[in-house]
Amino acid sequence: MKNITFFVMILGCLSAFILGGCAEKGAVLESDFYVQIHGKAEQAGNKKDYVYNVEGINEDGKKKVVSFFVDKPCQEGTLVRVPRRYDGYTGKPNVIKAEDLPEKLKEQFHMEK
Repeated sequence: MKNITFFVMILGCLSAFILGGCAEKGAVLESDFYVQIHGKAEQAGNKKDYVYNVEGINEDGKKKVVSFFVDKPCQEGTLVRVPRRYDGYTGKPNVIKAEDLPEKLKEQFHMEK
């Protein structure tokens, strides 16, 4: 009986490690942050891209500095949705229209509802 219990415990732990390793890293911990471009982008070290370091807001109203790269600088006032994981990695930024901004955030970005 003791051997069976030990075997089941080992099998359970092994299954958890295997399933955890197959999951996409950060998939659950991802949140979209919305930023409005003010100011100029800095040229990245590779001289091909531009980088922005701006404060973003997620749908819950949480503010965080978001860094992301773009191929060419954005115009002043452009709205950008940046997927961001809690470990700091940002995904590909997407330029959005004012009507695509979540209703909760329109007031914070001084957009009409």
